[in-house]
Amino acid sequence: AVSVALAAARSVAGASLRRYPTAIVEELFATCVSYARGAPHLVVRIAPDLVEATETKTRRLAHEKGFAGRIVVLGDPEAGEGDVLLEWADGGVGRSRAAIEAAIEAAVAAHLPQTETGARP
Repeated sequence: AVSVALAAARSVAGASLRRYPTAIVEELFATCVSYARGAPHLVVRIAPDLVEATETKTRRLAHEKGFAGRIVVLGDPEAGEGDVLLEWADGGVGRSRAAIEAAIEAAVAAHLPQTETGARP
């Protein structure tokens, strides 16, 4: 049952990321731009196919949030679906879909017993 629930969650997350590919970037950017307010620039690293849409949206958000620095959006061929890395002079933050999935699986493994066959209930 747990493996079915995890598979369903992956499917829903993937569908959401395909339908709203820049939503994660926008949310993270809107949250972090206040921390980078005094930075001369903010770098956004994302999947290459999202660069154009992300540039438009992050520039709009930067203007709305009062960020006067330069926005640099780079396509990173290593970035997967749902991955984003924001960097500025004094810090940065990232989101990795693979890391999140691994953390969820580890939490499930730590809290649910396995049967003799290794399957989870």
